Amino acid sequence: MARTIAVLLLVFGALALAAACTDESDFLLDEGEPGATGTPPFEQRTPQPTPELTAEGSPLAAEATPVTPFEIEVVESVNLRSEPSTEGGQDTVAGTLVPGETATVTAEIQGEEVEADNDIWYQLEDGSFIYSGAVKEVEEAEEGEEGEEGEA
Repeated sequence: MARTIAVLLLVFGALALAAACTDESDFLLDEGEPGATGTPPFEQRTPQPTPELTAEGSPLAAEATPVTPFEIEVVESVNLRSEPSTEGGQDTVAGTLVPGETATVTAEIQGEEVEADNDIWYQLEDGSFIYSGAVKEVEEAEEGEEGEEGEA
């Protein structure tokens, strides 16, 4: 008896599953049906653009201009931001670089003008932003030091 009940349940379950799989109106949008909800058929879905990747693989900001990656160094502690602006205060701080630390710049973007006539922010390889006026390129710092040593 138990075996008969198990077989009947299995048969009815299979039939219910087959009916649900063939009734597309339950979970797919029907064209022209006002207020239809659900997932559209695959061929009707709009593909999302793939974000542009930097050399390290982090996506660039929408308005960012890719650059040949270069190293920067900070002289004073500087906040890394989640967007190219200081607006939002501490909520937009993504980290900090302290004197002597370096980071790799992968893109430039126009943002908040922190100093007069300078609205350029750098996007780092981790996707965070740092104000360009707060850092120096590592190559520039090394060239300046060599020039001073050569004169002595």
